[in-house]
Amino acid sequence: MSRIRLLPEAVVNKIAAGEVVERPASVVKELIENALDAGAKSLRVVVKGGGRKEIRVEDDGCGMERDDLLLAFERHSTSKLANFSDLEDLSTLGFRGEALPSIAGVSEIRITSRPGESLAATRIYISAGRIRDVSEVGAPIGTTVEIRRLFFNTPARLKFLKTDRTEMGHITAEVTAHALASPDVAFRFERDRETVFDLPAVSSLRERLGDLWGGDLSARLIPLEEVEEETRLSGFIVPPDLAGVVRKGLSIFVNHRPVRDRLIFRAVLEGYAPQLPARRSPAGVIFIDLGGRSVDVNIHPAKREVKFAHPASIRNLVIRTVRNALQNTGPAGWLYDKRRVDPARGVGELVDAASYDISLAELPASSPLAEISRPEEGSDVTPGPSRYHILGQAANRYVLAQSPEGIIVIDQHAAHERIVYERLQRAFKREKIELQPLLSPINLDLDPPRAARLLEKIPLLRELGIEIEPFGSDSFIITVLPAILSDWNREELVLDVIADLEEEGREPTDPREEIIIRMSCLAAVKARDRLAPVELDKLVEELFACRDPYRCPHGRPTFLTYSWEDLERKFGRR
Repeated sequence: MSRIRLLPEAVVNKIAAGEVVERPASVVKELIENALDAGAKSLRVVVKGGGRKEIRVEDDGCGMERDDLLLAFERHSTSKLANFSDLEDLSTLGFRGEALPSIAGVSEIRITSRPGESLAATRIYISAGRIRDVSEVGAPIGTTVEIRRLFFNTPARLKFLKTDRTEMGHITAEVTAHALASPDVAFRFERDRETVFDLPAVSSLRERLGDLWGGDLSARLIPLEEVEEETRLSGFIVPPDLAGVVRKGLSIFVNHRPVRDRLIFRAVLEGYAPQLPARRSPAGVIFIDLGGRSVDVNIHPAKREVKFAHPASIRNLVIRTVRNALQNTGPAGWLYDKRRVDPARGVGELVDAASYDISLAELPASSPLAEISRPEEGSDVTPGPSRYHILGQAANRYVLAQSPEGIIVIDQHAAHERIVYERLQRAFKREKIELQPLLSPINLDLDPPRAARLLEKIPLLRELGIEIEPFGSDSFIITVLPAILSDWNREELVLDVIADLEEEGREPTDPREEIIIRMSCLAAVKARDRLAPVELDKLVEELFACRDPYRCPHGRPTFLTYSWEDLERKFGRR
């Protein structure tokens, strides 16, 4: 008895759908690419219920005759390839002929198409891969694809879809990416009866960015333009002082195909360095156009990745172009660090506390240590050294102190992290955290996937004293923050907390605790922050008043003690 058999066509299409149709956004991507390949100059995308209920894409492209329309639902039927050599010089976004049959296998699909030379359109209705009806109807020139009940016959795939908001965020990202890639095409996007954008066809990428990102931001974008042999790099990036504040992400296009590419992303980061502030990611739009023989677009089932024939030359081109574009922009680090800085002191210089004459009462209000409060009287605290004397600060990283037992080396960041963490824990436990309304709300302008994820986290952030309100399509405003967040870093802190929450698939067992730890880390003084003697004294005093002064919330030690006996042995005195 034979053990090898041919799979039924319906099963084959479902397997292919698992590779090509990952989620509703994949369907939108494939339909838009088909429309653009058909020469469309105007597209309308309508989505309902995160793509589960309905996806509709209308275009004014060349349309299809009845026979071509029927053939389009056969696997590997395509008008874009004739033989293998055509793969080496592709000018179209699609080429495999898998998308339509794969989508039809896991949904109900109705497609209406009319070419310019026909008086009537052909409409085909397919359910779960089977043609149910073919008819002639009246319709404008072009093609309309309507998809309903996506994954209705593959419950396992349906089960793994995220919330409607999350799926809609991915869909919005796909539509936005293709709108950026084709500024000469008009795009109208509607989701759940709301018009997200209605973009006219324009003559330049900067105009399209102005329509999507706003005129003020697009005017500040830095252009990229470089040609090396047969490779052309173009696009725009945000100036370093806006990196991180403008949460638009970095969109990468290879031969006008939206792709994910770590090599290019890292090259952009290297091109920004050292002007990019710490923990900040660049935003912009990068286009790389090169000959088909120099790039393989057939390495990923969903065509989201490419392989370059000469990756090193592409990397060097990106780094050089970004650096050249930024050469006239000044360093941006100062925009994120409003603390006082004394450039006359070296990084490794020991600051002697005795050289200052400042009392604890004179601690500046702007100091991140000014907001620290001591535990309540009678609380169970772990005592630190009974007596100690602050010697100073070394390398702008460590606080050196002397006690009867020996020398204490304190990690200033880890120590302050522990102090802030315990204070936040006490405040949240008592539900008495002090809130501070902002006189000037912080504006957040996110890309669609991040915006969708942030919408889901708003109730959780509100519990922790961060009030965020939707303000337009993918924009938000922050109106209230915990008072403990010092003025000089609060925007940076909130943006980084949100960035942590944006990591898809990350589900901490206690998200409140995760956010408190992150807030403590970001609110704490940093390594290389120079502290005044009064701040050093305050830091050590509060550390040894903590319940657990020995480790930061991440588990790293806050201080090390070197006993006099150990030092004497190391110096050969014992």
